[in-house]
Amino acid sequence: MNNLFERFDAILKCRGDVIQYADTLSEPLHDAENNAAKKVITTLGYDLGIVCPSLVRHIVIGNHKKGRIIKTIPEGKSYQIISYDAENQPIAFRNADQFGIKDAYFFFNYQGYMWAVEMNQNGCTPYTTLYRMEYDKQGRILSFYSIDSTSLIGEEYHYQDGKPIECFFYYYVPNRVNTSKDVPAGYEESPMTLYHYLIHKDTIDGYIKSGETFRFEKTYRRTKSIRKVSPEKQFTEQLDTLLENADLSAANGIYFELHEGNALEYEVYVDLTSSFDENDENWACYTDKSLGLITMTKQRDMEWDEIQDATVAMVQTYLKQGKHRNRLLTCAGIGVGFPDGDIVICKS
Repeated sequence: MNNLFERFDAILKCRGDVIQYADTLSEPLHDAENNAAKKVITTLGYDLGIVCPSLVRHIVIGNHKKGRIIKTIPEGKSYQIISYDAENQPIAFRNADQFGIKDAYFFFNYQGYMWAVEMNQNGCTPYTTLYRMEYDKQGRILSFYSIDSTSLIGEEYHYQDGKPIECFFYYYVPNRVNTSKDVPAGYEESPMTLYHYLIHKDTIDGYIKSGETFRFEKTYRRTKSIRKVSPEKQFTEQLDTLLENADLSAANGIYFELHEGNALEYEVYVDLTSSFDENDENWACYTDKSLGLITMTKQRDMEWDEIQDATVAMVQTYLKQGKHRNRLLTCAGIGVGFPDGDIVICKS
């Protein structure tokens, strides 16, 4: 176990060298951002937002959002901008709010790893958190570390055909009070906490190292479990629940935002907007609140347009005979669509 501490101490120790190297790249990295092949706008996400390669954080760590792609910059709201090069690799990741655009995390290669470091025009931001990423030849994430001046969070992934993806998740604070590196990870007096995750198709099983062995913690589900009923009943029952005690007083628009999901299910987010303008294709980007998620079982392999058509039909049916239809009808407009596609207006 001492070798594990030594390995993570070495990663922490290289932090200064990485920052020093990144400072020499400030001008070319800013130039690359200015000449990016494309830029993507997203809603607010944590860490590196949609560029974050973690397979577990947004599921295991509560409310760890990655953000959603939107078409235009939302007025008066926080958002993020990701710049990509011609090979679709990230160059920079910027946070912004109603007061303007903030410093960016820039991506670069150093000693065989991809790094992301927060920088401004003069170089690295003081006390910045560094991110280190490693990928295999197939583009799969092998390791992802968050490194600051006093601690390290590490994820290390292992792949084997026909078996769940394994992730060892480390939280290491070398100078934690009342701990000793003579005590292995998993004990109360150790400076390192260690988790083991098994990533299945739709679930993640979590274990925490407790002494010499791992103790089962919890199963984290990617999707909700829904009994086999007709699509119309699935949709109606879940929408009834979302609307039961919802406050729609400030909502002028309701947007049923679609996501294709996986081979078995697709997702419908029910979002409230303070604005609605049928002539503004971006009205649904200004989401003020989400009532929640409706998870729909695919009856067969469905193309995106089939998902949209089916959802439009179910929304229109609900507006005619749904339990809480009168609450929806008080809104100025209701639409259905994918984040990067056209919106079908069901009520205006």
